[in-house]
Amino acid sequence: MKKYQRIFVIVMDSLGIGAMPDAEDFGDIGANTLGHISESVKEFYIPNLRKLGMSNLTPLKQVAKEENPLGYYGVLREKSKGKDTMTGHWEMMGLEIT
Repeated sequence: MKKYQRIFVIVMDSLGIGAMPDAEDFGDIGANTLGHISESVKEFYIPNLRKLGMSNLTPLKQVAKEENPLGYYGVLREKSKGKDTMTGHWEMMGLEIT
């Protein structure tokens, strides 16, 4: 197993990439902030985020997927029951709310 000396976690709060399965419970049906921004502006350039793999997380109208991203990326889902932003932050710090 490779050991890393340093790992950077980038949390982009309020830049969601799609609704969670419980979105209806919280009034979030159809949520996809990044996708909606891409659809609503005339020009949308995120070259550095694209290089890291951000455009591979959700379809973006104006940004192609990155075939060889420089970073690892993924989509996470909270285990806790609650509004995504708050419970997500709590879970990143090790606190699961049931």
